[in-house]
Amino acid sequence: MARLAVATSPLVLSLLRQPAWRVGAQPELALRRKDAALLALLALEGACSRDVLAHMLWPDVDVAKARASLRQRRDRLARGAGMAVIEGEATLQLAVGGDHEVRDPEAHLARDAAALQGELLDGLVFDDCPEYARWLDGARERWRLMRAQALGRLASRLQEQGSLDRAIAVAQRLCVEEPLSEHAHRQLMELHYAHGDLGAALQVYQRLAARLEAELGE
Repeated sequence: MARLAVATSPLVLSLLRQPAWRVGAQPELALRRKDAALLALLALEGACSRDVLAHMLWPDVDVAKARASLRQRRDRLARGAGMAVIEGEATLQLAVGGDHEVRDPEAHLARDAAALQGELLDGLVFDDCPEYARWLDGARERWRLMRAQALGRLASRLQEQGSLDRAIAVAQRLCVEEPLSEHAHRQLMELHYAHGDLGAALQVYQRLAARLEAELGE
């Protein structure tokens, strides 16, 4: 069989909400659960041992069968995309040329401040893969932090550029997603103050104080 090369059409992965993929201008297609699991781990980690991946995704079979299942899934992804999706042998990584939200969240948000909604692999459960489930719990928290940091940096950059309205909109989203973050609320208060709206700044402070008292007793 001819070897699949990396195609010129871009492969775009969507790993938030309902995981999906798209090749070039083709319609977006939903990813199967373990396909999404495999691609999300490589997107977050950059590279991973083939045997570690096989064990995480097929924990109840022997090494040879787990490797075979991983190889079959990798081959099926390549056939479906018409290009190599995963590269490597002993160590696997996403093929060069693909794109996904995790790679540069700030760039995605700069293009669309409402982008990157939802949780990593939102709604997917991996009770049958306990090691992967533990990894996913940590990855979801890391992704939440990455997104929050990207929103904060974007708000600061927009403020420096004098785009206060856009900066305020980004900071407001950050406060919604991080409702107990004093840093996020302080940034929004400073933006309102810079915009000449002291009343809005005080409202942000009052909402945060009330929430901290209600939820943390502080």
